[in-house]
Amino acid sequence: MSPYPHSISCTSRLLRAKARNPDHFRSPSCSAVSSPKENIQDATTSLAFAIQPSDPDFPFELPNGLECTLNIPADYAKPIGRGGGGGSGRPSLKVRNAEMGEQWRRGVERGFERIVERMLNLASLRRMTESRQLESRLGRLAGFDAQATGEGRGEGIVYTILITPRKPHESPLSLQAVGKIKLSIPPLYPLQPSTVELLGACRDATGNVETGFELKVEEGKGTLTGYINMLVQNVHLLAMEDVEESVQVPKVEHLRIE
Repeated sequence: MSPYPHSISCTSRLLRAKARNPDHFRSPSCSAVSSPKENIQDATTSLAFAIQPSDPDFPFELPNGLECTLNIPADYAKPIGRGGGGGSGRPSLKVRNAEMGEQWRRGVERGFERIVERMLNLASLRRMTESRQLESRLGRLAGFDAQATGEGRGEGIVYTILITPRKPHESPLSLQAVGKIKLSIPPLYPLQPSTVELLGACRDATGNVETGFELKVEEGKGTLTGYINMLVQNVHLLAMEDVEESVQVPKVEHLRIE
């Protein structure tokens, strides 16, 4: 395993996003961000890029754009511990345009910090709401289990859920015995995607389904309960998908978990 899994994850998700929505990444505002210069040093990933400010009243003419370096520490995926405060796990932005002066550069950097904090707070609220919904819907089913991982605000959750896949006879033979899954909710969900592990089948057989599930989660258009429902209804389809392409599965409105 790479010592810098967050870097590989960022890169792979960017490529997936570009494949799903190429027109968005062709826009001038996104072209530089979608092709940053990456450097890894002391377990910190640095992405250097330039963007054009979208504010028409921005007080500086920047022919080469707003030149930035985004620093992502190795423990970015771990929220700050008990007691709050700073925390090395936060990504940070460094503005490199000397012509702006220290005060203006620092103002942009502080604005980025506020955006990060707001996103983390929103993610925390959504994670709590969706986890409670899932437990309310599935918590009384046989075999359901929830286990916390980590400590304090860095806790993740792993749910064990019994499932009855739809049309199991249409799945590969190696997946027809699957009747249980583990759903992992990372500390920063939905900023980090939840993942699923199919139990009762060999790892070589479950890869397409698990990757297809993660791709759907990365789209951010559903809830934890909805994603589980999608999985149950479409194991046989996900097993056949080319995971390099966008996963297309029917929209499902009703939960079917036994």
